[in-house]
Amino acid sequence: RKNGPLYAFDHEENSDPKTAYFMGMTFRVMRAFDFLKSLPEWDGTGLRADGGSQGGLQTMWAASLVPGLTYAEPVVTWCCDLGGITAGRIGGWRPGYQPALDYFDPVNHARHVPAGCYVNISRAGLGDYTCPPSGLAVLYNNLKCRKRIAWFQGSTHGYVPPSPAVQVIEAPAALQGTTK
Repeated sequence: RKNGPLYAFDHEENSDPKTAYFMGMTFRVMRAFDFLKSLPEWDGTGLRADGGSQGGLQTMWAASLVPGLTYAEPVVTWCCDLGGITAGRIGGWRPGYQPALDYFDPVNHARHVPAGCYVNISRAGLGDYTCPPSGLAVLYNNLKCRKRIAWFQGSTHGYVPPSPAVQVIEAPAALQGTTK
């Protein structure tokens, strides 16, 4: 809490990508994978990232920024489509929009995920007002790699109904892995 707000919510810091809290977070994600790839236990081929909410945000950064990542599973990904509020979409619970935050927005990172990475968005809550479904739809649509999304009816950010209706969408096989 530098100026009073929670981390990543400081409007002044977020006005410049170099001072935004997410800058350091992004570098820590990349360095963590550098460390993992240096371990003798790593087989040199498969590399996976997965996480929910803020972990989903970090998973998408890893998918676009970590060379060799082969599988990403973001769940209810936080901070998708930050600028969507300027087009009238739901903002969710996240930092106030600043154009500098576009550098960290998962929907922009999605465009840079390489074709060799499979992105499985294993839960998108249709009742989630923390990570609104509109942002997750933009995230999915911006991916140019093999991809899948599972929409959960009645699911909020932290709740999944006992027997939810689930709609799974997967990119047609003809499109999977054909573009960068």
